[in-house]
Amino acid sequence: MHADEPEEPNETKLHSFETEISKNRVIAHELDVLPDLMADVSNKMSSAFVRTMVETMNDATARTGNIVSGKSFKQSIEEALSSIAFGVDKYGKPSRPHMLVPPAMMKKIEELARNPDPEYDARVTAITEAKESEAVANEARRVARYRLT
Repeated sequence: MHADEPEEPNETKLHSFETEISKNRVIAHELDVLPDLMADVSNKMSSAFVRTMVETMNDATARTGNIVSGKSFKQSIEEALSSIAFGVDKYGKPSRPHMLVPPAMMKKIEELARNPDPEYDARVTAITEAKESEAVANEARRVARYRLT
């Protein structure tokens, strides 16, 4: 993959891919050579897209200062939830944020799930419920601006 690094975050990155078809496979009339080629290119493109998306999110997080550090893992999760604006789906139902985490952090999250802490769980539930209520109220205000009376 080749990526031209943009100077500004709103610039487009160019991605290109190379793949090979074995001449022997073509000579042998292997019919699966083209589907294999297409799958290879598709997998490379998908991997590059995910990598670029995660890099872009990391860059945006660093630029905006939305980084939680220097706290315990539980405190970090609470602060992250508190600082995120929840949204709603097309039916107005609150949607919770998704977290993309590295494997080491996933292990910590799994450990939290295996060893529940009722006080911590209550705090996270309270934060989540408050953020969901806020999202519903924000959506109601947004929609109200467009209703004809």
